[in-house]
Amino acid sequence: MAKLEICLVRHADALDADGRLVTSDAQRPLSGDGQLQARLLGKALAASGWHPDLLLHSPLVRTTQTANFMLEGAKKLSMHWKSEPFAPLASGAGIRMVLSGLEKANHKGKLVLVGHMPEVSELAGWFLGADPANLHFPKAGAMLISCPLGLAEGMASLKWFTDSAWHELAD
Repeated sequence: MAKLEICLVRHADALDADGRLVTSDAQRPLSGDGQLQARLLGKALAASGWHPDLLLHSPLVRTTQTANFMLEGAKKLSMHWKSEPFAPLASGAGIRMVLSGLEKANHKGKLVLVGHMPEVSELAGWFLGADPANLHFPKAGAMLISCPLGLAEGMASLKWFTDSAWHELAD
């Protein structure tokens, strides 16, 4: 696999399962704040000059919505990104499933992965050779890493790591 840049994103703020309208973890939609966080993140990424070739997201509701609102935010700056669900990013799938799926897909260039905790921090730790316990991602947090050797453990470098407050600068 050739050089790869990956922006790891934790889904934006979501509603809790309440047993009535939201009966399972997989159905949890974004809150109003989460929708705004995701729009601002998309707009901030577009404004930064970093433009992904593809945005892959977990098929769960909150990550799908995070991806869709990110796309909406990017479109405000006339950026149009492709987005696809990526089953290995589903909550609880584990990073080995994600890495195997990425290897099979052989994506090159710039990629956004929208997922869940703890997998997002575990992926960051794997790529950077760092303890994932030290890489807590806030909701709508994002990290850009450069992987000059592709999918290689501990061989990536950190370009930036941000929480959702940074995104508000793009508004």
